[in-house]
Amino acid sequence: MSELSTPKRKQLGIVSRDNSTLNESPSSKYVLSRRQTTLDQFLCKPVKRRERCDSPCRGPTPSAHPPGRNLTQAYTPRSKKTRPKTDIKEHKTVNAVQSTSRQANNVAIQSNTFCLKRRLCFCLILVLSMIIIGVLRQVTHPTCGHLTMNFTVLELALKEKVFGQHLAVNISLSRIKKYLEDRTAFQPLVLSFHGWTGGGKNYMSSIIAENIPNVRQHKFIIPLHFPNPSNMNSNMYQHQITEWMKSNISNCAINLFIIDEMDKANPGLILGMQETLEELRDWKAKAKTIVIFLSNSQGKAINLFILDALREGRQREDITYSELSYLFESAAETNMWFHALHKKGLIDAYVPFLPLEKTHVKRCIERDLKEKGYAPSEKLVQHISEQMFYFPEELPIFSKSGCKRVNTKVDLSL
Repeated sequence: MSELSTPKRKQLGIVSRDNSTLNESPSSKYVLSRRQTTLDQFLCKPVKRRERCDSPCRGPTPSAHPPGRNLTQAYTPRSKKTRPKTDIKEHKTVNAVQSTSRQANNVAIQSNTFCLKRRLCFCLILVLSMIIIGVLRQVTHPTCGHLTMNFTVLELALKEKVFGQHLAVNISLSRIKKYLEDRTAFQPLVLSFHGWTGGGKNYMSSIIAENIPNVRQHKFIIPLHFPNPSNMNSNMYQHQITEWMKSNISNCAINLFIIDEMDKANPGLILGMQETLEELRDWKAKAKTIVIFLSNSQGKAINLFILDALREGRQREDITYSELSYLFESAAETNMWFHALHKKGLIDAYVPFLPLEKTHVKRCIERDLKEKGYAPSEKLVQHISEQMFYFPEELPIFSKSGCKRVNTKVDLSL
């Protein structure tokens, strides 16, 4: 409200700053009282802060406020709070920067979360894989515990392809069949083939390997894989044979180890073989393992026994294993290579191979000609067989090399 002018104040009889009365007339006093009442009513409006003015219309209040606004003071309107004006472009830029920063933070958080989840998944997969592998190592595969096989195939192959070895065929076939059919037999089956050169030991072992299902064949040739016959490398060979055999055994296969020319092995190798077989017997792994030793040991003794039997007029097919078993029992008591294995009971069966006669050599020649696509005539077979060497001199009926050199003789005659 603007300040009242001086004439107006005089007309209303309002007291001035120096407390002097402008007009003391009765009429002016009446007018003044009426005007004062109206002014007080106007000034005593409701206060928003619930404050009461100390005026005649409201009555006294506990707080000592003045009876009204002093008209001598100029009215100054309350200033309104205004927001600082900002540039719209600048505001948008700030918002964009803040939004980009939030997005970057969200992307970083998502990336860290993804990496963490990926690491956790990798660790979980690794742990599960180790658990599964451990379980599979303990649980036998269905094909490992019991391998179904047709032994008729093996029997026919041995009887049709192996000539003059009825004892070796029958002993090997019966032992292998019994071992593979027994679900609880996991100790290694050890067969020791003994006989003269060219009797068919290698050939028969290869037929066994070809006609046993799910077989893993490992062959060691002593002069090739263990060439030093002296005691120089005994310790090295002893550890090598153990590591090679144990590392090649599988639970879900028939493990076949063929060790040729065992009679040329040095003492360290034989000791390593003995330790390996003893460990395999005590091994908890459910693995089928067949070990076949090939050697010329006791070959001469077998030849002499058969020669004496033939001189007596006996047929070789009538000779039984019990008649030859003493040859291996007595030799095992001497310093033979299988002495330690025999003493520990690690050899399950000794398989004798009889010397081949001229009739057997002719059958080998006929088979070789058929495999090469030629019709075997009697004249050609007789011609090739006469190129072979036989013994003894007084009765040359046994082939010195068996059927081993038949292939070479056939090639030279064609």
